[in-house]
Amino acid sequence: MNDRQRGLKRFVGGIYSSAAERFYEPMVVQGAFRLFGGELNQRIIELQTAAVSSVPGKAVLDMPTGTGYFTVELGGAYDGLVVAADIASGMVRESTAAAKEAGLDNVHCVQADVHRLPFPDGAFPIVFCWNGLQVMPGLDASVAELARVTAPGGRLLASTLHLPIGAALPSAASRHLPAALSSRRRMAEVFEAHGLRVISMTAERLSTIFDTLKPG
Repeated sequence: MNDRQRGLKRFVGGIYSSAAERFYEPMVVQGAFRLFGGELNQRIIELQTAAVSSVPGKAVLDMPTGTGYFTVELGGAYDGLVVAADIASGMVRESTAAAKEAGLDNVHCVQADVHRLPFPDGAFPIVFCWNGLQVMPGLDASVAELARVTAPGGRLLASTLHLPIGAALPSAASRHLPAALSSRRRMAEVFEAHGLRVISMTAERLSTIFDTLKPG
């Protein structure tokens, strides 16, 4: 990763830390996600609840946790450990507070960089990445690291909000676009390139939910 990407990550982390306490959940989670994603929030909650039912008692990863909106729903529906990670310290504080307010003792929040996750290879049978890839600098590096910590035979479930400009471009050209402008086809190619088989892609307005499997 070059200096420009490192600087961009610090900038993104700072912006999201500032937004965490001020307006992120009402304006982004409850506002933008619903506007651009339709029933995205409810679909995510249903999917993550169904996914963890197949791995009772196992630790799962939620990266990025944001203000804990989906994390708290997950922790309340699951008996295993939920590791909630985010690069933004403000988001970690908000997610920690939300889990405490909900009375959850199975949610552990940590500050972590998606490009250098502090977990061993194959640590989690289920990894969630809800609405994060479009703002994480370095799409390939982000997916590669999330795939690394996914256990063989496990699943990575992710969602993105995007303006699919890349759908109108040749595949070679679309590779240079940020994730927020990438087509569903391009996103699927990135998952496949890092050893994840795309099981399904579910479109919700300008959002897509990807369910992928890491062959074991």
